[in-house]
Amino acid sequence: FGRGPSGYPPLCRTLAGQCPRKLRRDLRFKPVAQRVELLPKFFRELRAEPYDLAVDFQGMLKGAWIVRASGARERLGYAPSLGKEMSHLLMTRTVSIPPDPASEHHTSKAMTLLGLNGEGSRARFPRSEEAAREAEALLLPGRPRVLLWPTSSAGTQYRRWDPTRYAEVTSALKQEGIEVLSAESLPFVSIPVLIELLARMDLVVGGDTGPVHLASSLGVPTVMIFGAK
Repeated sequence: FGRGPSGYPPLCRTLAGQCPRKLRRDLRFKPVAQRVELLPKFFRELRAEPYDLAVDFQGMLKGAWIVRASGARERLGYAPSLGKEMSHLLMTRTVSIPPDPASEHHTSKAMTLLGLNGEGSRARFPRSEEAAREAEALLLPGRPRVLLWPTSSAGTQYRRWDPTRYAEVTSALKQEGIEVLSAESLPFVSIPVLIELLARMDLVVGGDTGPVHLASSLGVPTVMIFGAK
């Protein structure tokens, strides 16, 4: 849901109006007259196309509800051993993922759900010379380079490591003559520029957040710091 990255060929369309988070926010804060119209509009937009297949990568009831509401003839999700909140009841087909799925990264589970395990299943990302030039302009020429990503979305502040710890890491690295870049000092960049920026790092350190996962997918060494939740 939401606006997809430009120049990303595998993604042909996104559904900007159906974001469940935005829907919940609108149902809470908009005037009553507008709230009454929101759910019917949500269903109309979601069912505007005759989908053949909808896949629930989340494995929770809210994702399963969206998949069911799409009207897709086939709905693929996780079996009860991995899905939560009885989300499997809204699927027409479920997939079991043995063994010990809790030890796997969620992306690996999602790829298994689609039958994409094995060689050749690594994600591929769009690259462009223009984005590369923009990324290079943000960097100093020295190597090695380390990017710290201390931030996360507003609703996931529990994933953020203590800022003083990042300061200690920064100080230690700089004493070794290593260039340290913090995400907080970066301007807003597009997804293609972010990809090029991450690809030029020798190490990325951060919490359980999208850009750090992206760096790992690009093959960049990462240190990901997980909290209690």
